Amino acid sequence: MDTRSSGSGSDGDAPTHIRIGLGFPEDQTLDVRISPHAADEMQELLDAEGVYAGRIHEASASQQLAILAASFGGGLGGVAAALTAYFHRNRHKGIKFSRGDTSIDLTGYSDEQAKGLIRETLEELRKEQLERDEEWRRIRGPRVEDDDQEN
Repeated sequence: MDTRSSGSGSDGDAPTHIRIGLGFPEDQTLDVRISPHAADEMQELLDAEGVYAGRIHEASASQQLAILAASFGGGLGGVAAALTAYFHRNRHKGIKFSRGDTSIDLTGYSDEQAKGLIRETLEELRKEQLERDEEWRRIRGPRVEDDDQEN
């Protein structure tokens, strides 16, 4: 996906791309990939909800999207609230919301429609992350810490 803006507007006018994906196995996080011009605002919103878990840096020639880790360990409410708040603040700008191969332009969505889509997407991802975690534990086998806790 090309995340560069077309046209001569400033970054403030550039559309925002938000791609939600799975985090690392067993860390109870989701990756929030977002256009660099919007990363600081999203980080502040995630932090205000108590779910900001840090920035992720991938080794690549060019990073088109900033990556923020968002914790869902205490539930999805904080992540959903941060994403919904970002949409509400920026609904007059173009926002493309993506997960996997599905990408939706949220232009024209009401706050309630966006909130519903965000919650549905996050719940699906949480389920996938938990399934991935279980598969990871099955493949990895017991850890020393797991054995120590049982004794």
